Amino acid sequence: MWNKNGLLNLKESDRILVVAPHADDECIGCGGLLLKYAAQTDVLLLSDGRFGYDPSDPDASPEKTRILRQNEFKSVMSFLNVRKYTMLDIQNGDVYRHYSVVREYAIREYDFIFVPSRFENNHDHLSAFYYLRKMIRAQHAKARLIEYEVWVPIPDPQVILDIEDVIERKKQALSMYESQLKCYDYINFAYGLNLYRGGRFQTALRRSIFRAAETLSSEDSGQASDDLRIPKESQKTLFGFKGQKELNAAAEKAAERLVVMRGKGRGRRNAPCVSPHQSSKPA
Repeated sequence: MWNKNGLLNLKESDRILVVAPHADDECIGCGGLLLKYAAQTDVLLLSDGRFGYDPSDPDASPEKTRILRQNEFKSVMSFLNVRKYTMLDIQNGDVYRHYSVVREYAIREYDFIFVPSRFENNHDHLSAFYYLRKMIRAQHAKARLIEYEVWVPIPDPQVILDIEDVIERKKQALSMYESQLKCYDYINFAYGLNLYRGGRFQTALRRSIFRAAETLSSEDSGQASDDLRIPKESQKTLFGFKGQKELNAAAEKAAERLVVMRGKGRGRRNAPCVSPHQSSKPA
C-alpha cells in the first residue's frame, strides 16, 4: 500500500470506500484520492446536511438545504466519476444516534476504508471513525482503516499521497459545494493544507517530490519512514503523552466517550455555519 517513505500507492484491484460524515468532507480530506482512484472507489455519505446554511439568509431552511446539499453531492460525485455512492440521509448532527443504520452498510468487499481521523473535533466525524472501526470487527471485514484529516491536522501523518497532478481539479470539485462556500472558504482551506503537507514531506524526505499532498494515518502503517514521524520528545511536549501509541489510545477513548455522551443527549448540537475554529464544522 505504501513504500518505506510512506508514499501511498494502491493497486488497481483494491476496492476503496471513502466515508463522508457531511457532503464536502470527502473532497476536503480525500479529493485527490477520489480523483486518482475514482474507478475503484465508493463513497458513503452519512448525514443529510440540513443545518449547513447561512442563518442570515431569509430564504434558507433546513429542508431546502437538505435538498440543495444532496444535489451538490450528486453533482460532485458525477464530476469525480466514482464507482458508486450511497446517501444514508441521517439528520445532520445526529450520526451518533444511528449506528443501527450505518452498520447495515456491507463493507466486507473493501480492501481500504477511509474515514475522518480520531483527532477530529466534530462529533459526526468521530462517530464515523468509531462506527467503521467497530463495523470492521463486527462484519469480519478484511479492510484496513485509514484516517484522513478535515478540520484537525493529524499530529503524526504516516502516509502521504501526491496530488500535485489533480490539485486544480480538487479545487474545482470543492467549488461545486456553493452552499458551503457562503459559510467558509473551503477551497483555500484545503488547498493551503495540501500545500503545507507537500512541503512538510519534501523537508522530511530531504528531496523535492511534489507540491501538494494529502496525508493519512493507519494503525498498522509502521512501514513509514522514521523521518516522517514526530520525535517522541516532541510528542510528549506537544501532546502530553509519552508516545504515539498512548496518544492514539487516548484519542480513541475520547472518541468513544463523546459518542456515548451524545447518545445520552449531552453535548452541543451542530449549529448552522458554525465557525471552523469551534467544536463543530458547518455540516
